[in-house]
Amino acid sequence: MKDSTIAISDTNSGNTRIGLVDGFARNLVHKQLEAIREGLIIIRENDAEYYFGSATDAFPVTVKIEVLDKSVWSDIAFGGSAGSGEAYMKGSWSCSDLTGLVRIFLRNREALDNLDERFTRLKAPLNKMFHWMSRNTKKGSRKNIQAHYDLG
Repeated sequence: MKDSTIAISDTNSGNTRIGLVDGFARNLVHKQLEAIREGLIIIRENDAEYYFGSATDAFPVTVKIEVLDKSVWSDIAFGGSAGSGEAYMKGSWSCSDLTGLVRIFLRNREALDNLDERFTRLKAPLNKMFHWMSRNTKKGSRKNIQAHYDLG
C-alpha cells in the first residue's frame, strides 16, 4: 500500500504563514488523518495539497476540502469533530461533498474516534480551569445563575 499522505508544493509566503499554535494543531490533525485507509480526502491549503487515504474499487469516494482560514486547525484540534462542524459553519473550510466526507469518516471510524479522544485530552486542563473559575461559591453561584437564567 502506498503512503497515504503526500504534500504537493508546501509554500507559505506573506500573509499565508501559519502561526505556532495553528501549525502545531495542523500537524496533530494531519497525523490523525493518516489513519484513513478507505476513501480519499484531499486537503488544499494555499498552494499545498495533502492526500489522506486512497479511493479503491470497493470504496471509490474522493472528497476535496479547501482550508479558507488557518484557524480551522485549532478549532479541530481543541474541539474535535464538533469543532470541525463549528469551523465549517463559520466558513473556515469548504468541502466538495459533505456527505462523502461523513461516509469516509464512518468507514474509518477509528480515525474519527481517535481524533475526538486525543484532542479532548488536550483541552481537558483548560476545561478544569474554567470549571474551577465557575465553582459554586456565593459569587460564583450568582454568576452561574445570571449566565443560565434570564431573571430580568
